[in-house]
Amino acid sequence: PVEEQWIRAQRMAALGLFQTLHPDDCTPETLARTLESLVSVKPAATSSVGQPAPINLNALPELTLAIINLLMQASWSRISSPSEKPFSPRHVFHQAALQSF
Repeated sequence: PVEEQWIRAQRMAALGLFQTLHPDDCTPETLARTLESLVSVKPAATSSVGQPAPINLNALPELTLAIINLLMQASWSRISSPSEKPFSPRHVFHQAALQSF
């Protein structure tokens, strides 16, 4: 794997999400031993109710919304008149695009 992928996999394995086996070490014997050892393993990462902790594989839209919220909070804090409303996300992105040129 690409080094970045391997580092990410190792970190997730350290959290108990899964076990890793590097392709360079993958032989029929090591694969069989690894699979046999996983039969009785329980997930280490659990939620507060004892269920496996979910992994959010759709975080990009949430990240986008978090950034928009931060930008709107920043724009709201700069408004001097209480009668003015915060900028819309479209306005914030438009202003950011204009400033980048």
